[in-house]
Amino acid sequence: MKQFLLLIIFCIIAMSAAAQREETILSNMHFSGIWGSWNSMIGKVKDENVYFRGGYGGFEFGKDLLLGWGGYRSNGNIRQDDLRYHMKWNGPVVSYAPKSYKAVHPIFTLMVANGKLDPDTEPYDRIFVVQPSLGAELNLLHWCHASVHGGYRFVNDVDLGNYTDTDFSGLYGELVLKFGISWGRW
Repeated sequence: MKQFLLLIIFCIIAMSAAAQREETILSNMHFSGIWGSWNSMIGKVKDENVYFRGGYGGFEFGKDLLLGWGGYRSNGNIRQDDLRYHMKWNGPVVSYAPKSYKAVHPIFTLMVANGKLDPDTEPYDRIFVVQPSLGAELNLLHWCHASVHGGYRFVNDVDLGNYTDTDFSGLYGELVLKFGISWGRW
């Protein structure tokens, strides 16, 4: 009985020692920085190229993942037919930059947001926006990164007269300047 008890204790110690070396997906997801950005986007709205400005702020986890909140708005009026309006949206942002320690690396960003189309002559219309993008990020300094993105803006729930979701959805290109601080080891 004594040998059996020693065998069980040895097995428990051996399993706990092996568990200490096991890697898990979330084990490296520790809080590692704070970042904010200034974003400048050109995208199609129906037949017009429209300039949008915006940005986001968020917390960095494990050097590669950023979770935050951001928003965009049209710069000036968008004119379609006889309708002039502003477009804006904001919501959570998830950004993943694998191998972010390299001077140039890919970056994937997703924003899911609520927004509104605000015509000059009518009440505003609530919309839902999903905006994925793929880009390349350049680490200029430890506290300043620049990136170029391309993506597609999906707009849903448009209810403005002759306009549909596809009139406001479309491809876009974006320039991003990101400022912040990241600590710890790469």
